[in-house]
Amino acid sequence: MRTHPTSDQTLSLPYTIAGHWRGIAGAVLLVFNSCALADGAMDKCLTIESSVKRLACFEELTRSRQPMPKERATEEQEPTPRPAPSAAETDSQPEQQRFLVNSHIVGVRRNTRYDPHVMTLANGEVWRENEANVQRIKSNQDVVITRGALNYSMRLQNGRTILVRKVR
Repeated sequence: MRTHPTSDQTLSLPYTIAGHWRGIAGAVLLVFNSCALADGAMDKCLTIESSVKRLACFEELTRSRQPMPKERATEEQEPTPRPAPSAAETDSQPEQQRFLVNSHIVGVRRNTRYDPHVMTLANGEVWRENEANVQRIKSNQDVVITRGALNYSMRLQNGRTILVRKVR
């Protein structure tokens, strides 16, 4: 049965608990700055044999320790100006904004119920769904096709968005 030692007893506990005390002492060591080491108070606490007294010594040191002075507030600096965009960036931005197709679905074709829709737009372009969809896409509705990072998406009039690819 484990008992907590009194201030007179020495610590003779299993390794796990003794390791715990060493861990606490190590944490306390990290807390103190170089000034406490210079004073020798830390050295005095380390030489105490009784772990309870040693812990009490460390706790007393932490209570008596004065708080660190607050650092000076950093002076407000002007934000650094952004560099001018490179030629590649200025060319790619209009290209991304440029690809936007507003059109009207003239015809919808589908072989079976589970095949992807093939849509013909009023401007003559033909687009196909990437994945077959059970829901129907009706003709005579306005659509907006935009380019994403990896694919094209078609927003239908009812608010649905489907992933498409251009056939011709």
